[in-house]
Amino acid sequence: MRQVLVIGQFSFAIILIIATLVIYKQVQFIKDRPVGYDLNLLAEMPRKVSLEGSLIFLKQSY
Repeated sequence: MRQVLVIGQFSFAIILIIATLVIYKQVQFIKDRPVGYDLNLLAEMPRKVSLEGSLIFLKQSY
């Protein structure tokens, strides 16, 4: 019985290590993936319209 528990625990530890490595690789892939546009070419435009009126309208609608 003891040997079965030790083998089970060892197998579970190996599975957790492999899962951690897979998740790490997936996160690195997502971080390094190109976003589809050049971040240096983005333009920022100020908004003169207040959003307060829109929020009140939404609260009244729902």
